[in-house]
Amino acid sequence: MKHMSGHDGFATTGTSGSVYTCALCGHNWVSRKDNGVPKSCPKCRSTVWNKDYHVCECVRCGYKWGSTHERPSRCPGCHTTKWDVPEDSAGRKKHRRPARVSVTPDKAEEINCLYDAGENITAIARHTGLSFCKVFSVISDSRPKEQLNI
Repeated sequence: MKHMSGHDGFATTGTSGSVYTCALCGHNWVSRKDNGVPKSCPKCRSTVWNKDYHVCECVRCGYKWGSTHERPSRCPGCHTTKWDVPEDSAGRKKHRRPARVSVTPDKAEEINCLYDAGENITAIARHTGLSFCKVFSVISDSRPKEQLNI
């Protein structure tokens, strides 16, 4: 869904407004206006809301950065397009995917138990202290075809 400010994402609606979760730090923003997507997170200044966050590292220069894209096109440090292509022992390039920010198996089990007990995703995020995106990711991965209770 495209919001007026150009951000992609989804929002949950409650009695107090739409809730947006920062993809970087997990800060929850409750909007007082319809489609009131904040310009940046007041906690970390990120402009990315309600998306998975990937940690990337360039194999050429070692620069680390975060992205909402699973495979960004260039390294922001050295601008190479082959930032994720390490050479194996024979000198051939092999691709690797950036690590996805995830939760421990114990925490994933706790999240699924709370969801099975009737809690919605927003309540679970507040209860566990995890970002909405992480909780949403765990639940959607375990229930790929189910409509989720946000």
